[in-house]
Amino acid sequence: MQSPLTIVGLLVLAAQSICAAETLRYATTVQHTRRGEVRLAADPAKVRPRANLVRPGFIGNLGEGSTTDTIWNNGAWINASGFKADTDINATTIWAKVGQVAGTYQCAIYLAQEDDAKLLQATAAVAKPTDGWHPFPLTSPVALKKDQRYWLAIWSDDPKARVYADEGGTTKWARQDFGAWPTALKFADGNNLRFSIYAASSPERILPLPLPPKAASITVDGGKTLQTVAGFGANVNYLGWNEKELQSVLNWMVDDAGWTHFRVAFDNADWETVNDNDDPKVMAAAAYQKIYNSPRFARLWDFLAALNRKGIKGEGITLCFMGWGPEWLGGEVLTPGLEEEWAEMVASAVLHARRERKLDFQLLAPTNEPDVRREGIHMPPVQYVLALRKLAQQLDACGLNDIRLVAPDTAGPGGAYKAAMVADPVVMAKLAHWGDHDYSLGGASRGSADFIRQSRFSNLDFWMTEFNVLCHGCNDGRRGTYDWKYGRGTAQYLLEHLCNGATAAQVWEGYDSYYAHHKAWGFWGVIGLDDEKAPSKTYSPRPSFHALAQLTKYLRPGARRIEVAGAIEPLSHLLAFHDSKARSFTLLGVNPAPNPVMLGGALESLPGLAQLELHFTSASTNLASGGKYPVVNHAFSITIPADCVFAVTGSAADR
Repeated sequence: MQSPLTIVGLLVLAAQSICAAETLRYATTVQHTRRGEVRLAADPAKVRPRANLVRPGFIGNLGEGSTTDTIWNNGAWINASGFKADTDINATTIWAKVGQVAGTYQCAIYLAQEDDAKLLQATAAVAKPTDGWHPFPLTSPVALKKDQRYWLAIWSDDPKARVYADEGGTTKWARQDFGAWPTALKFADGNNLRFSIYAASSPERILPLPLPPKAASITVDGGKTLQTVAGFGANVNYLGWNEKELQSVLNWMVDDAGWTHFRVAFDNADWETVNDNDDPKVMAAAAYQKIYNSPRFARLWDFLAALNRKGIKGEGITLCFMGWGPEWLGGEVLTPGLEEEWAEMVASAVLHARRERKLDFQLLAPTNEPDVRREGIHMPPVQYVLALRKLAQQLDACGLNDIRLVAPDTAGPGGAYKAAMVADPVVMAKLAHWGDHDYSLGGASRGSADFIRQSRFSNLDFWMTEFNVLCHGCNDGRRGTYDWKYGRGTAQYLLEHLCNGATAAQVWEGYDSYYAHHKAWGFWGVIGLDDEKAPSKTYSPRPSFHALAQLTKYLRPGARRIEVAGAIEPLSHLLAFHDSKARSFTLLGVNPAPNPVMLGGALESLPGLAQLELHFTSASTNLASGGKYPVVNHAFSITIPADCVFAVTGSAADR
């Protein structure tokens, strides 16, 4: 695939393959590269205007909203979405879709002016509303003029207040203690949301008109192959392991989501509190036996054994050491000259696991994120490679030739670490896979793909050993917003990494747990802890788990990615895979649009497919069947539901 081109505005580009098609925005805005020919598959002149934007008798957004937006932040804020009137309206009522609160909401209409907004009319307050749509009668009718812009504002006295919204609009806010509406407003800031709020001439609820499906048209070519999938899984913390509490969680991940690759985190990396002896080439057996027979390590061995019992073995397990080291090694930063002592400590743990505990695993991530402090033992690139060389030699000297490394697992761009690694033949001989971390829409994976293509080791693949949508505060004991938009984003991030060439990916993280190197509970889990203070812990899957499972359940190790060409908009991602041994075909994608999409396609070099089956996950349903569709003359047409993550599957055996 050619190097990606950044698109600003609307461009039409020619390319050979498409797997992503739109700019996605989250808390941290990432400009995403579009690939392929960007064009409308349907004739714009024949597409009916969107019912929630253009319809006589109202101004605003009739949509149900794909997310919610908080309108309280250390105090009350007036929030307002901007709309242009498409006709003259004598407004009598504002309708808004809000979250349930014990307090009140009230609404108002403001005239949009050049520098501020002027109050036209306000509504009565609605107290203790349930979750959903509610009418807010204006104190008197107000005449709204065609082509004039207005702000539909909402305000609440409750800290839990929130409003349903879609992307693709303009919302602004102003800090104001709850009370009487100010006659003029100057907004402080804003975002690209469009609240589910409208003003109408009738007090009756107006329902949106049904939207015709948009269209996407593709060609899938089984003769043009890309990377082979190794598998998917999660980062999981040994410290939280309790078989009684977490066996069901492990079953969800392995049996329901089909996960095969787990990165097992152990923190902190400080277990050898006193140097075993002065010779790093000789392990003091008695000292290490005492350490590895302790209750602290018993939990790790039990967890690894539980994974083995579930069939997770070999490269399915990566043992990862996180956090800082013992003080005598330097604590947060490895003291120069002690690289071999560090290597001895790490190798001793692996040796005990394999020889004494008979645990089956083959991959080792020896220190997490060496480019920063506290996430792992910090080492600059040259020292890091020296330490890896010493570790590789220690492992081989112990007879652990089959233990291979996944590295460098840096927090930021890892180019300097990778460049130092490729210069050391001992390290490269021990490297199984490049490891990358990314909490953006594919920035690190694009960089890895470019690095591998330009290196002498183009035969090596790369794994996303940590990825997710950013969750602010989730390292520090605070829970995030786990709505469908966030869950859908996790699936989009996975598809983006696959689009960039990753062969495996492990989400951060499998389940909520306590991390010693953060000294706090981590709440990144795709499976959430219900109450960390409860003596007996219980867990519940979050939307991000179901969104990922929708992809990973149907994309199995050994499948090879194949080319998709054509126009995929309004889908954000669309990737195809073929397993020649299993004779299976899988098409994975995301439809972020609020309306269905008609997906039509032609299949080339994929003989024997007679029908395809649709499976999808949305805000309201998980892993649902969407029906079966015939393949006629190597062509198909499938209606993809609105706002969903989906998989289309087929097998030559179905004939």
